[in-house]
Amino acid sequence: MDRRPCLLAVHAHPDDESSKGAATVVRYSNGGVRCVLVSCTGGEAGQVLDPERNTGDLADVRSAELRAAVAILGYESTHLLGYRDSGMDGAVPGGFATIDGALVVRRLLEIMQRERPDVVVTYDAGYAARHPDHQRCHEATCAAFAAAAQGPWRPRKLYGCRTHSSGRLRAMHEWLITSGRTSPYTDALAANTTDETTTRVAVGNELAIAQQALVAHRSQVATDDPWFFSVPVEVLREIYPFEDYVLMQSHVPLKRGTDGYEHDLFAGIEGLISR
Repeated sequence: MDRRPCLLAVHAHPDDESSKGAATVVRYSNGGVRCVLVSCTGGEAGQVLDPERNTGDLADVRSAELRAAVAILGYESTHLLGYRDSGMDGAVPGGFATIDGALVVRRLLEIMQRERPDVVVTYDAGYAARHPDHQRCHEATCAAFAAAAQGPWRPRKLYGCRTHSSGRLRAMHEWLITSGRTSPYTDALAANTTDETTTRVAVGNELAIAQQALVAHRSQVATDDPWFFSVPVEVLREIYPFEDYVLMQSHVPLKRGTDGYEHDLFAGIEGLISR
């Protein structure tokens, strides 16, 4: 049995895996960790930003983009749950947000028992609340992780990815303002007044690769999108070369460094062969 360390990431839509925690996956994949993705929906309700991509079935387009992105990031396997994208307001009939949550939990639990991850990553509660599919993804993953404690394989740690943490937003905002540029982060900073970050993973060397994966989602992500591309990668590598997480559930103690943060999602997990 492959007992390399394993990270399982659970996301709601194609492109989420490339915009939330992507550089962390690159870091661990390059370091020998087996990285596995669950993508819950086909992203059919997303807006097509690139007219050249508005051909054929959108689900097929987004599936092809997802395959390209996961290859860039280094995921070794992908589980597609096949639910419909609910849309921003959750109004799509039969959308993921309307599916029986217990069914989703069972499916995620089955994947956890099959893949045997040491670490599971999904959205933190604050970010999840902004989209009904993200909320369902967060709730189901938390419930499946808790249920796995009673099964033959117990993942050790569950993290919420905090890509839009106040620390990261503030660093980018201040650099833009100091440089005399317009910041797209003003409103988000005003709404993001608390920082629950427990874990800060250094990803300066992986940021450019993660951005390549995000750009692979051409139907959803415009290369001039100010939210994603206002701060050049080489600058971000200097001002905030981290991705932030909150440890939501754990069967091992949190190990903080002298700066108050944990720096490795696998910290405290014994018996791993290599990483």
